[in-house]
Amino acid sequence: MADTYKFSDPENAYKMARRAILNNALRRGQKSLDLTDYGLERLPPEIGLLKKLVALKLDGNMLEDLPDEVGEMVSLKSLSVRNNDLFSITSAVKGLTALEELFLDNNSLDAVPEELVHCRNLGLLNLEGNKLESLPKNANDWISLKSLNLNNNRLGIMPNQIGALHTLKELRVRNNAIRDIPEVFFNLQELELLDLSSNGLRSLGNSFSRLSSLKKLYLAKNEFRDLPNQILQLKNLEILDLSENEIRSLPEKISDLTELASLNLSNNEISELPDGVSYLNRLGSLSCAQNNIDDLPSSFRNLRWLWYLDLTANRLIDVPEVVFDLGSLLSIQLDDNLILEIPNKIGNLSKLQTLTLDDNGIGSIPDEIGRLKNLQILSLNDNALKSLPESLGKLEKIWSLQVKNNSVRDLPVALGELRFQPYLSTTAWGFELSGNPLISPISDIVRMGQPAATWNILRYLRGQPLEDIGLDRQNLGKSISNGRPPEIPNQANGPHFELDENNVITFAPPESLDASGNNIGRLKRLHPTLMKIGSELSQALGRGNIPHGLLRDRIDAYRRIIDRDLDIIDFGQLYVEGVRLSNAARAAFNDVELPTLPPDIRELAETLLQLHGTFILSTSEGIESVSLEERYRRTPQEEQEYKVAAEDFADQLQNNPAIIDPVAAKYVQDVSSEIGRGENIERSGVIATGTIKNVTVTLTAAASLGAVTMAAVSSGSPILMLGATASSLIGIEGLKKSKAFTTVAGLVTKGLDAVSESDSAEVVRHLSLKLAPQLRFVRRIEPKLRKLAIEKDELRWVSDLMDWLSTNDKEQ
Repeated sequence: MADTYKFSDPENAYKMARRAILNNALRRGQKSLDLTDYGLERLPPEIGLLKKLVALKLDGNMLEDLPDEVGEMVSLKSLSVRNNDLFSITSAVKGLTALEELFLDNNSLDAVPEELVHCRNLGLLNLEGNKLESLPKNANDWISLKSLNLNNNRLGIMPNQIGALHTLKELRVRNNAIRDIPEVFFNLQELELLDLSSNGLRSLGNSFSRLSSLKKLYLAKNEFRDLPNQILQLKNLEILDLSENEIRSLPEKISDLTELASLNLSNNEISELPDGVSYLNRLGSLSCAQNNIDDLPSSFRNLRWLWYLDLTANRLIDVPEVVFDLGSLLSIQLDDNLILEIPNKIGNLSKLQTLTLDDNGIGSIPDEIGRLKNLQILSLNDNALKSLPESLGKLEKIWSLQVKNNSVRDLPVALGELRFQPYLSTTAWGFELSGNPLISPISDIVRMGQPAATWNILRYLRGQPLEDIGLDRQNLGKSISNGRPPEIPNQANGPHFELDENNVITFAPPESLDASGNNIGRLKRLHPTLMKIGSELSQALGRGNIPHGLLRDRIDAYRRIIDRDLDIIDFGQLYVEGVRLSNAARAAFNDVELPTLPPDIRELAETLLQLHGTFILSTSEGIESVSLEERYRRTPQEEQEYKVAAEDFADQLQNNPAIIDPVAAKYVQDVSSEIGRGENIERSGVIATGTIKNVTVTLTAAASLGAVTMAAVSSGSPILMLGATASSLIGIEGLKKSKAFTTVAGLVTKGLDAVSESDSAEVVRHLSLKLAPQLRFVRRIEPKLRKLAIEKDELRWVSDLMDWLSTNDKEQ
């Protein structure tokens, strides 16, 4: 364990942490401090001096408790003490009244301190991976809690206190020992995500359908034998995971789940899918691996938006005919069935990126396979192939071609047209032919292992001389030079993002206000009035029992931006909050289920919105945004599909503080959820698109930089690699505060000639480790990013970038 720490000696770790507290955080007035992986056994008491600190990370240390001085950090909003040895934090949390996020996952806590009740602003509490058997009696006083994670604990029953957490939106209790759900639990009317996987549940309770706001429900690894009827009444459900149960059939009325986008039925005992599944018009992902399915109903062709289908380990003797009518398919997995041939119609699936048919009895591949111009992964291991068709050479984007354990003896010359790049090593990368009776010298080449085997097979098929270790340095340099990342666009309208010095995505500060496109005189006149009306409206909504919480929340969010000096207002964020405020106001005006807004409050809201319109149109940002509104034309169906893709992407950003600041992540999630809402739905679409584009630009740029540095490490020639590829990333604004970027930019712009080969290799190796989390994250959410690119023209560039990250398929 010690070799994973930055400082192997705990006493040295203590001294370095103390120095970071006093010399850096305190002296510079930092808002955040990261002491992750220091190897600390105790925390210096000077930590209590950081009265202005907002975020503190202590992950990956050996702390058994926290000093009382932590409770003196009165401004702390986010505290992360993941992966330590904590037994108790009782005293330390008493004074953290501003705390909004607390991460205590993977420690040794057997009780939650009752003192947490003082943290009345706590919105997120992560207690995963501890030894908890219950919650404190006063847990129902966590009045602001929206996300609670109790996965991997020792809960034998669902704590009754949870039923009183009326603000809760996300609850995770995976891998406990819960057998029954108490009636009080069904009071959680705001709950949108519930994970009850791995508990031993056989039923859900008659009142489960009262959880009417549920969008994501995970029930994997329980003991259900039928789909509980209560689930069919959850009309807002978008994700349903019933994998690894004992379900034998599904009711036709599953079609009632009209919002369902993802359905996982893997590892059950299902022999037939009902027609009702075919009428899930929004279904994009269907997993039915390890069941007893022998065909699909013809009605499945109605699933126009299905992009992922997994039928691994069933009883299929043919590829179901209806599959070839699913034109949106990006990935289909048919491994471990009884399939003997691939029909010619496979060429109809023009969007297909992944096709796996391992462990069947397939004897040949049709020429039509060459029509799959977007195919990246083709896996036909453990079949009965005796030859490969020349048309495989037309697969322009392939980066993984797996044909292990067949009967192939020779290769067609046309396969030499394939292009694989050595940037991103994965276990499935390259041309895999082991386990075939190949002729020499191909058999000898295959024994070289990857990546040398792939490169030398291509060289052999092209009639080029072989290399013992793959490509020589000169050819590698040419390959890299032609493999620069595709152009990443500039950030556009809406809030801008950047990487901070720790490579975490956060909001970029606004640019200085100037006269170019901005009516500064009008802005200065209107600004005080807007602040005054905003304050009056906020105070009015806070009086008495006015049940318009959404409107109050939106005016408070608006005020957090407008109540600043004019020079530091982010007009991109202000435009967004203005639209969201307008949507909330119209909803409050028109909601017949709520009491009518008093006339004075309604007048204040309408006046504020009118003045806001004039104010925002006095800025170049506002003018550009309104122009985009006018050009924004999409059908309701298109907008709904875009919303699903946007929310899926935004969900991936949540609870990933090493990738993106939680506040920024929540912001992306909020604007995504408002797509299609409001009186002018094009406004919601514009703000979501601008926000998603800008955060995606920053995220993918960081991943690209990580790919370049990783390739440099493996190439053995970092000078050549960086000089040829990283230069295209130098101008990206959102990277410039990142220490890793600064180092790379300096190396590229100043040149590495003065640096020794060994020194430069060490520098670049360190950078690749720093940027590896961003690269891994982008790889993991690749399907979500590609779906966004399909749904939105402004994000089409993402597909090209993902192609580069996966294949670097550029002309040599």
